[in-house]
Amino acid sequence: MDESNLFSNNRYAGIDRIDYHNRLSYGGRVKVWQQNGNYIQGFVGQSITRQDFDFRSDYIGSLHAKWNNLKAYAGFELDSHDFSIRKLESNVQYNTEKTAYDVGYTKINPYAISQLKPLSQVKTSVAHQLNRKWRANMAVHYEFSNANRGLIKQTLGLTYTTNCGCLATSFEYHKDFSKSRKKAEHILFINLKFREMGSFHAERLLEQGK
Repeated sequence: MDESNLFSNNRYAGIDRIDYHNRLSYGGRVKVWQQNGNYIQGFVGQSITRQDFDFRSDYIGSLHAKWNNLKAYAGFELDSHDFSIRKLESNVQYNTEKTAYDVGYTKINPYAISQLKPLSQVKTSVAHQLNRKWRANMAVHYEFSNANRGLIKQTLGLTYTTNCGCLATSFEYHKDFSKSRKKAEHILFINLKFREMGSFHAERLLEQGK
């Protein structure tokens, strides 16, 4: 359950299961904005279900903010008993004339009865417009949880765009540890994007991880 389906009539509650029981859902949203486009918006809500016994869901909510070139978002789920974080998805973006920065953090702290595993990951990326035609980018994906601590993926990319913008050619190199923390897969991606005509994508595995 999250902000998008808190008030849905037939909320999806799991594999092959629809939450159709009698329930009360409530929430509140506050937004403050300025004439220049800056704003801050917050939401928090909860669902109460009557099914043999009273069941109160975790508190869910979100926070959105924009201040000039900075944008921030956080979506969260808090334990209904002690307000500990069960789920957190956050993202911060900052853009200048030529450079775009992006940092995201995800944390999942599931209940003991859940089959999910704890998760704590950071994704960062930087893209810089070198000149009118060339754009470079890099990204890092890292896992902080004790069981799988280490680098998940590293990306380096370069994009060339023609003067008319009719064709953009992208080259990306991925060093991928998602299948094995001991040895990475080295993959080269090539993408040709034609304006109003779609795109063509190819990839080549340079070295197999084990």
